[in-house]
Amino acid sequence: MGTGKKLFVAVKDVPSNAWIPVGTLSFSDGAYKFQYTKGVQRIADFVPFGRMRDISKEYFSNELFALFKNRILTPSRSDYDQYLAWLNLEKENADELSILAISGGERRTDNIEIFPMPTMQDGRYCYDFFSHGIRHMCDGCQDRINALKAGDRLFLCADKQNLFHSEAWMLRTDTPKALVGYLPRFFSHDLSTLFELISNPDDISIRVVQVNEGAPIQFKLLCRLEAPWPEGFKPLSSKDFLPYQAS
Repeated sequence: MGTGKKLFVAVKDVPSNAWIPVGTLSFSDGAYKFQYTKGVQRIADFVPFGRMRDISKEYFSNELFALFKNRILTPSRSDYDQYLAWLNLEKENADELSILAISGGERRTDNIEIFPMPTMQDGRYCYDFFSHGIRHMCDGCQDRINALKAGDRLFLCADKQNLFHSEAWMLRTDTPKALVGYLPRFFSHDLSTLFELISNPDDISIRVVQVNEGAPIQFKLLCRLEAPWPEGFKPLSSKDFLPYQAS
């Protein structure tokens, strides 16, 4: 059931084009829990989800809330096993929160995205993610993605002139050099902070986990980021990620 896993729920603020975390989803002691975060304060006329109307409350359920369950492919579907393979999940480990953590739970009918709190593994910052923005890359770049192999290293380029996200990080290959997408926006600030705290930039590594032939483009390129976890470092620590508390 993903016990101990903590996911964040973000919505797109259309006027600013910014993605803002507005809630957390977790599972412990046999129940799912949803709680709004202070990010809701940055969105004018924020509309709470479904029946979770009071943004100051914590919500509990024995089953995954419908808002999130509807973002997971039904196990009875004939393509469910392929779906798990794209996410690099074994069926016995494919609990609902693990699926949402990798897939992002995106739907074309709304502006909601789900992402996990990075975990410390052997003292390192670790995060598996799908490369973002591939649909905006040129055809040649997409051909370069198809040529990648598991274990290939990718490199980071700061996209300081990005009109929508000044902390954006692009992903590129080595030789030949080609852009192959973006780091998910929610981890950009973490990465900028890690580069400031770590003496050797090469200690931050992004490698290809797998390239999913025939997958929807949002599931095309699965990567893994690993970096040292400096003493005192706290991931996703801005005010937006803190639990909402009524004043």
